[in-house]
Amino acid sequence: MGEKRSQTKPLLISIKRVMDLTSMSKSGIYKQISMGKFPHPKKTPGIRRVFWVEHEVLDWIQAVRETPGW
Repeated sequence: MGEKRSQTKPLLISIKRVMDLTSMSKSGIYKQISMGKFPHPKKTPGIRRVFWVEHEVLDWIQAVRETPGW
């Protein structure tokens, strides 16, 4: 799976999609980022929005699911 990621451009997703995937609120996501527990968004030059790399968010979700007591 790692090979496939390195051969293709990463898919960038919006805060709305991150919220849908994680079931977290916008403020909850940013709180997790500030605590160093969630992937940082990427800034896109010329666009006043930030995006997340989809596989980083999906990897975070998988890690949370593998945490004992989840």
